[in-house]
Amino acid sequence: MPSSLLPEPATAVSRSLEEADAVLARFDPDWPQGHPTARLVEEYLLGRAHGVLDVSGRALAVPADDAAPQPVTVVLDDPTGALVLVAALAGAPQVHAWNDSAQAARAVRMAVGHLPADAWEAVVLHETRADALAAAFRSAAGTEAAPAGGGMEETAGSSPSGVRVVVEAPKQVAVVRQLLQDGAGTAAEVVVAGRDKHLSPRLGSVLRESFRQVHVSPGVRKSRLLIGVEPLDEEVRDEDGFSFSTAASPASGVPDLSVTAWPGTFGGTTADAGAQLMVQAIAHRWTASAAGMRSVLDLGCGNGWLLAALGTLIPGAELWGVDDVRAAVDSTEVTVGNSPGVREDPDRRVVAVHADGTAPLPWSGPDGAVVEEGTFDLVTLNPPFHEGHTVTTATAHALIESAARLLAPGGRLVLVHNSHLRYRSHLERVLDDVEQWARDRRFTVLTGTRG
Repeated sequence: MPSSLLPEPATAVSRSLEEADAVLARFDPDWPQGHPTARLVEEYLLGRAHGVLDVSGRALAVPADDAAPQPVTVVLDDPTGALVLVAALAGAPQVHAWNDSAQAARAVRMAVGHLPADAWEAVVLHETRADALAAAFRSAAGTEAAPAGGGMEETAGSSPSGVRVVVEAPKQVAVVRQLLQDGAGTAAEVVVAGRDKHLSPRLGSVLRESFRQVHVSPGVRKSRLLIGVEPLDEEVRDEDGFSFSTAASPASGVPDLSVTAWPGTFGGTTADAGAQLMVQAIAHRWTASAAGMRSVLDLGCGNGWLLAALGTLIPGAELWGVDDVRAAVDSTEVTVGNSPGVREDPDRRVVAVHADGTAPLPWSGPDGAVVEEGTFDLVTLNPPFHEGHTVTTATAHALIESAARLLAPGGRLVLVHNSHLRYRSHLERVLDDVEQWARDRRFTVLTGTRG
């Protein structure tokens, strides 16, 4: 396996790589360690810009004499900010960025601060994926451009290079299909970057639904690129969007519930097995004492099934969901809104908030809603133990601490986790009266109260 996409010797592109690396070392002193896919994208973009690589990431037999003009670039779902930085440092005239994850969006904002002024001015951060794509296409068409500060103004002329989309390979292939249907499928080029083990043949098939050509780059440092070019006509592309199904009742008092999920939502349209065990435990152990409960928050609400189930067990309580992923927030709104506990009580308050659950409180929600410390009678938590494709417990520990702060005095946290992870000692450091409510061969349900 080669150590770099870039051929040797290549003086001009090597010099550009060194200059970019000097900036990236301010972003992460250990760069490029720990960023194999971003480093691969850096080599690909610089190699294309200097005319030493073809669209598949392979060395050209006859390199171009001059650096080629770079396209307007859209970077989607960048987990650390490194992809946005390499796109800007590779010479893209504009970089439009969006993250479904609130935590990753915060990381991107911090990363952009390491860019020199001219590259920083080319970066525009967007609130929605549709906005990022639309702004990029308008810019490439020569109708609008983003000046310093992220605004829009009229420009003369147009970019002949079109739009390039760069995206980190997601865990769910449906996420790529959705972004292609949202507009990325009409870009001149879509680059999906990921570790070899995460780039499935099915992902290539999804790109072929929108592009006539799909290239696979050489593998470098166990990472690879899938590149789609020559977009198909609109009418021959498949259509897909949200999906829904019915989740069977796990416990008395909880009906079968319709679950809606957009691509990228944890659990899809299923009721997670750990969440089902939690609902069974709550239905069995605690419903009698929930009569006076005023507010419930599910931290990491996913597709909304757990919050909808809690809404049927605890009539009248406000239902709040928080998730780091925008697709999950949208899914929760629909799933909970369609549940019997809400349909039968149209005045019941339901709030879904897009926020990083590990960030400092308060968190801002829609229509002026605010998630504040010490305000909830019940907080439920089914924490992830993956950060993207990486196994970690750090996020779960941070979410447990956030959950404890969210509880009102006397409020209760109910946590479900994979049994082998053993979170009880961490829970006992932040809550009182910690006990086990349920356990099966895979999951454990723990609870504790705020004194």
